[in-house]
Amino acid sequence: MPSTSQSHPETGTSDAPTSKASWTPLVVICLAMAVEAYDATNLPVAISAIVRELATSISGIQAAIVLFSLICAPLMLAAGTLGDLWGKRRAFRIGILLFGLGALTTALAPNYTVFVSGYSVLKATGAVLLVPTGTALILANYSGHQRALAFGIMAASLSGTIAFTPLLMGFITTQFGWRWGLGLSAALATVVLGLSGLLRETDRREGSVDWFGAVLALAGLGAIGLGCTAAGRYGWWDARRPFVLGDHEIAPMGLSITPLLIGIGVVVMVAFFNWGERRQRLGRLPLVRASLFGSGTFRVGLVVGALQMLATAALVFVIPVFLQSAAGFDAFHTGLALLPYSLSILVTSIAAGHAVRWIPSKYLVQVALCLMVCGLFYLAATIHAEITIRELLAPLILCGLGAGTAASQLPNLTLSAVRGREVGEASGVMESLNELAAGCGTAIIGSILLVSTYTGIIDGVLRAEGAQISVAERQQMILELEDAVTSFTPEEELEFIRQLPPETQTALEHVVPEADVRAMTNSLATVLLIVLAALLASAFLSRNPDQVAGAPEPRESGRQQRAGPAG
Repeated sequence: MPSTSQSHPETGTSDAPTSKASWTPLVVICLAMAVEAYDATNLPVAISAIVRELATSISGIQAAIVLFSLICAPLMLAAGTLGDLWGKRRAFRIGILLFGLGALTTALAPNYTVFVSGYSVLKATGAVLLVPTGTALILANYSGHQRALAFGIMAASLSGTIAFTPLLMGFITTQFGWRWGLGLSAALATVVLGLSGLLRETDRREGSVDWFGAVLALAGLGAIGLGCTAAGRYGWWDARRPFVLGDHEIAPMGLSITPLLIGIGVVVMVAFFNWGERRQRLGRLPLVRASLFGSGTFRVGLVVGALQMLATAALVFVIPVFLQSAAGFDAFHTGLALLPYSLSILVTSIAAGHAVRWIPSKYLVQVALCLMVCGLFYLAATIHAEITIRELLAPLILCGLGAGTAASQLPNLTLSAVRGREVGEASGVMESLNELAAGCGTAIIGSILLVSTYTGIIDGVLRAEGAQISVAERQQMILELEDAVTSFTPEEELEFIRQLPPETQTALEHVVPEADVRAMTNSLATVLLIVLAALLASAFLSRNPDQVAGAPEPRESGRQQRAGPAG
C-alpha cells in the first residue's frame, strides 16, 4: 500500500503513487466478485436435481430466481449511499457475510421455503452491498494506469468465472450433488471475509439514507416485477384463473391480477419520483433525481440495456430447462452444452474493448444484437427433442458473441451521457433496471415455455383421441395439468401416468416431445422479438461514448458482467 496519500472525501479515492500500490486488495475484490458471479450463474444448470430433492417444480425455482432480482433491483439504488455512510470496506464485509450465510442456508435447505429464504433474501441482500462496493473499493485503492488495469483484471476474472461455472456446477452436481455446488460459494465467501481485513477503509460522509424512498422503490419495482411473474399463472389481461387472497377471489370484471399489480407499481414509482423532488426542494439528497433522465442518450441506453438483459436472462433460463426436461441432459452435459456460449462471452468481452478503437460503440452494439438475432433464428430452426451438443454449438456461439459484445459496450455508452458527479447515481439506476429486467425475463419467457408445454400436451392428447370439447373445458384441462405438474412429486407423476388408458400413454410418448419443442420455439420467438426491439431502439444511441469529466474508468456494470447463464 502507498505510504502517503491524499484522500478525496467524495469518492474515497487516493492520489498515492501508483507504483507503490499493492495488488492484494484487487485479489480480495476479484475473488469476492467471482464468488458472486459463480453463484449468480450456477442455479439453472442444477435445476432438475433441485426440483427432485426439494419436491418443488421448475416454476418454483423460477420464482426463487425472480424474487432474487426483485429484491436486488430497488435496493441497488441505496447501496452506493450505504457504502458512503458506513465506509466501503465495512459495507463490503457485511455484504460478503450476508452472501455467505445465504449460500450456506441455500445449500443446507431442508425444504423449498428455507431454500428461498437463503437464495432470494439473504444472498440478494448481500449481493446488493457486495457488487457496487467491490467496484468502489477498486476506485479507492488504485488510480491512473493501475486503476484501468485493475478493472481489466476484474472483468477478465468475472468473464472466466462465467465461462466455466456451468461446466463446474454440472460436474459437481452430477458427481456429488447440487448442495456441494452451492456450498462452494459459502466456503469461498468465508475465505473472502477473512481476507477482507486487508482492505483499506474509505472515508465516510455525513448524511442519511432516504429509507422512505427505498421503501417506495421496493414497493413500486416489486409490484411491477410481481405483475410480470404472475402473468404466466393468471394471464396478462383476461384472468386464466382468479387470484385468491384468503377466502376472496380477485378478478375484477374477469381481469387478471397482472395489470392491477403493474398499474400499482407504476403509480408507486410516480410517487417515488415526486418524493425525490420534494427532498431536493428541502435541500436533501434523494435516491434518484428525476433530472438524471433528461438525457435522451441515457434513456435510450437504459432501454436497450434492459431489453438485452431481459433477453439474455430469459435465454439462459429456458435452455437448461429444455435440455434437462425435454432432451434428457444431466447437469454435467447441460454445463458442457452451455460452454461455447460462455466462452464466446469471455472472448468478446476482451475483443470488443479493442475493437472500439476502430468501430464506434453504437455500431458494435448493433452488430452484437444482429448476431443474437441470427443465433436465435438458427437455434429455433435447429431445436428438437433429441438435439445434441454439436448441434447447439453454432447457434450458441452466435448468441454468446452478441451477448458479450453488447454487454461490454452498453454500460459505458449509457453512462457517458451523464455528468461526472452523477455517474454513481446513474450507475445505480442502470444496475437496478438491469436486475429488474433479468427477473422479468426469467419470469415472462419461463412462463411462456411452461404454459406452452402444458397447452401442447393437452391439445396433442385431444387430437390423438379425436375428442371434441369446448374452449372452456380445454382451458380447465390445461390448468389442471399445470396444477398437477406443480404439486406432484416425480413418483406421483409416474403413478398417475400408469393409471391412464394404454392408448393415452402411447399418445403421450409422441405428444410430450412435440409439445416441448413447440414451447421452446415459442419462447425463442419471444426472445427474438425482444432483441429486435432492442436493435430498433439502438438506432437512437450516440455513435461513441463521450469522455465525462470526473467519471471512473469505463467498466461493465455488475449485471452486464454477469451476462452469462444468470440467476
